[in-house]
Amino acid sequence: AWGMVTKKTSPRQKIWWEGMINRTRIRAARRPDQACALLKRLIQSDKHIPRDYLKNFRYLKNNLDCAFLGRS
Repeated sequence: AWGMVTKKTSPRQKIWWEGMINRTRIRAARRPDQACALLKRLIQSDKHIPRDYLKNFRYLKNNLDCAFLGRS
């Protein structure tokens, strides 16, 4: 369901951030490769992040082991 929400909205909308953060969090447990791809999209759009989602975004960024972050 979050995939449909994020496809129909943009990073300028809070609902996009809620959806992308939840998609990333859900994927992190079983599909870290997909979680990293989603995190990359979040990072590319971080200039639009609403303050409400900053803590969750930082948590994902600091805790996922993604090669593009220099750790894997």
